[in-house]
Amino acid sequence: MKKIYVFEPIPYTYNYLKKHLQINNTRHVTAFNFGFSDTTEEKTFYWSKNENGSSSMANVQNRRVINKIRCKVTTIDKFMKNRHHGIDFIKCDVEGAELFVFRGAVKTLERFKPIIFTEMLRKWSNKFGYRPDDIINLLVGLGYDCYGYINNRIKRISSITPELKTTNFFFFHRIKHKKIVRKIK
Repeated sequence: MKKIYVFEPIPYTYNYLKKHLQINNTRHVTAFNFGFSDTTEEKTFYWSKNENGSSSMANVQNRRVINKIRCKVTTIDKFMKNRHHGIDFIKCDVEGAELFVFRGAVKTLERFKPIIFTEMLRKWSNKFGYRPDDIINLLVGLGYDCYGYINNRIKRISSITPELKTTNFFFFHRIKHKKIVRKIK
C-alpha cells in the first residue's frame, strides 16, 4: 500500500485535518504538524479562521486583521533523510512560498524525480521577492519541464507571462517521465 504524507503547520487547521482523516478512515495517510521551507526553524505564519486555506508565511491577502503564529518548518531533504522509501508525487500549494519548499528539496528531487504539481502565482510570489519563473528555472536545472492546463490541453510552459491564466502546473522529469509526457502531447 502506498503511503501518503500531508503537512499542515497551523495547529488550528492541523486539528481539522486530523478530524477529516479519522472521519474518512484514511489509515494510509499520515499527517504532520509542520511545514516545509528551505530552512529548519520556526517561522511566522499569517492565518485567518475565516479563510485558513490562504495561510502563508506572508500576509498574501493583505488583511488588516490577521492572526500570526510561530510554526515549525523543515526541509523535504531533511524529512526524507532517514526514510527508506522514495517519493512518487509532490503536491505543493503554500501560498507563495513554493520556491523555498523546492530549494529545500533539491537532493530529494534529484534522487527520486517525483512528479510535481504546484501552484505558482505572480501576485503571491512577489510577496516573497521572487518570480514563478525562478521555480521553473530551478526545476529545469534538475531535469524537469513545466506543463500547464491551457485550452483543455496540457502544454509545456517555459515562462509565466501575464497572459497566462492557469495557476496550477505539473513538472515532469524529462527522462523518468518521458512516457507520460509522450501521452499528453
